[in-house]
Amino acid sequence: MGAQLVVAIAGLAIVLIGILGASAPRQLRQVIRSFSPTTRLGTGIVVRTGLGIALFVAAPTSRFPAVLAVLGAVSLLAAVSTAFLGPSRLDAWALWWMGRTDPVLRAWSLVAGAFGAFLVYAVSA
Repeated sequence: MGAQLVVAIAGLAIVLIGILGASAPRQLRQVIRSFSPTTRLGTGIVVRTGLGIALFVAAPTSRFPAVLAVLGAVSLLAAVSTAFLGPSRLDAWALWWMGRTDPVLRAWSLVAGAFGAFLVYAVSA
């Protein structure tokens, strides 16, 4: 699977998560709570690492090579940071986000959706 396809699929997944959060923030909270802290930690590390690598590989042939390269670096840095946080701190952070009001989660979900759409656009031909 090519890096562009990986970035496009990740972008689409981010758009879908953004739609869920914007339209049904309570359901988004339920989905997040359904995973154990250890699972959230492992998933966060794997997804951030995979996306970071895919962004780096896809960057040269994308519409925005410099932007995707920087986003790849940020994603890899986030993966390392997540690993150092550990499950208890990451869980506290996740619980803090889940405690935000519905309008706040809706707004940030729209930002996430826009970011996902940008990723899809950036790697489209």
